[in-house]
Parts: sequence; structure tokens; C-alpha cells
Amino acid sequence: MSDVGRWGWSIDLGSGDDLLSDVEGPGTVIGGTGADRLTLPLDAIAVDAGPGDDTIRVVASGPPQFPYDNPYNSPCISFRAAPRPVHVHLLRGWARGLGRDRLLNVHCLEGSRFGDTVVGSRYADYIEAGGGADTVWSLGGNDVVYDRSYPGVGDTFHLGPGDDSAASGGGADRVYGWLGDDFIEAGAGPDYLDGGAGDDELLAAYRCDGDNSGGSGMVDQAPNEVFGGPGDDKLTGDLGNDRLNGGPGLDTADGGHEDGRLDWFESVEQTMVCQTSF
Repeated sequence: MSDVGRWGWSIDLGSGDDLLSDVEGPGTVIGGTGADRLTLPLDAIAVDAGPGDDTIRVVASGPPQFPYDNPYNSPCISFRAAPRPVHVHLLRGWARGLGRDRLLNVHCLEGSRFGDTVVGSRYADYIEAGGGADTVWSLGGNDVVYDRSYPGVGDTFHLGPGDDSAASGGGADRVYGWLGDDFIEAGAGPDYLDGGAGDDELLAAYRCDGDNSGGSGMVDQAPNEVFGGPGDDKLTGDLGNDRLNGGPGLDTADGGHEDGRLDWFESVEQTMVCQTSF
């Protein structure tokens, strides 16, 4: 073991078929080439997945509930070092790409730099997509789906029946909400956002307070399509010719920064004009 700062201890499993249990976070486990078996508590433990056929079991008294400001209060499995796309199914408990892994009660995941396919669970999951055209189905629970890549090549996120939060990266992204009060924020690029049923907030990269997903002072000039769906929704466009459709309900729309370009409003009961200047 060695000190690694805020993550506490670090264990490199190396080669061989290893067994690891009776640890507490914070800490980091570096997977080896063997068929390792890890039994981890519901604690802040980062696991760098190795190339073997591993079994990772999280022991908890109940399903985790992630606060949005601290998703790493559960063991988080990272596939950042994977040399190819990974396919992960948290509900069924398996992962393919670095081996044939079993993931039992795992609810936090970091994808590779390639185009991954990830299916969540019926509980609250934190799913972080990397580079590549990723496809994510978050399923049940109040999930967080986030793309850390910028610029990106375009992701597709399908949110489930919960109060979910999603932030896409650069590229032409498509994010579909479902049941629940969702928060969806897009990055730069011509994005398509659909909140689904519920009182949703959808942002096409730009916030009226001057902040945005692309970084301070950057705004999205690509045309975006933003659909609220059934419910009382709040829609915000950006630079570019955006289409904002509130759908059924008492909806509010803001076309984004006033740049002289025309935005298309449909099924919106109230419009706002952002006074922020850049």
C-alpha cells in the first residue's frame, strides 16, 4: 500500500488471481491481469479495472443514493484505460471490454475513451461517459449521466423513470428524458434534448447567469432542438437558431443570448430575455 493523497491507500493487484476484502475507503484498487475477486464496502473506493475476468461485489445494506455533489460515496469502477469500447450492464451485473467481469451491486462507472454502451440499474447510478459516441440507458433511480469529454463526437443518453441529471459533452448529442423531473444540460454542438414527462429543466449549453457547460465565456452557436414534453418545463437556448417546444403544460422558454438570430418557440406560455452580456 502507498499514500495517494485524498484517495488514501492504493493497492496494485498485479498478476495472479487475487482476493481482496476487509478494506475501508478512501482508497484505490488497481486491477491486475488475473481473475481477481473484490468484496468492497459502500465507501469511496476507486477501482481501475484490469484485463482479467474479475468479480467485483459491493456489500451494502441498501441501494446507494447519490447526492449530485458527491457521486463517489460508492465504489466506482473505471474503464478509462480500456484499449477498446466497453459494454456494461449494471442491472444484469456484467461488463465486457477488459475481460468478462461480474459487477454485483455496482452503481458508479467511468467509461473508456471509445464509444461505449452502458445500461444502468433500477437504483441510483452515476455513469460517466468518455470520448467516443457513447450510448447510455440509465434505467430506474435518480441517476447522474455525465460526459467528461470535450470536444466530443456525439452521445445518446436515454434517461429512466426518476429525477435524473444529465450533462452531455461536445458534438451532436441526443438526450431523452422520461418520467420524473429531469435536469438536462448540453454542451457545444447541434443537440437534441427531450425532457419527457415531468417538470424538467433543459439547457442548450447556455445559462442566463453567464455560466455554461463549455466553460466561462463560451457559448454554442449551433442550432439546438429542445422539447419539454408533458409538464411545466423550463427551456433555455443559446447562440444560434434554436427551436424550443414546451409541449403540454405551463412552460417557460429563454432563447439564450441576444445575438440577433431568430429562435423558434412553440407551445410556450411564457418567454424570458436574458440580460447577461459577454
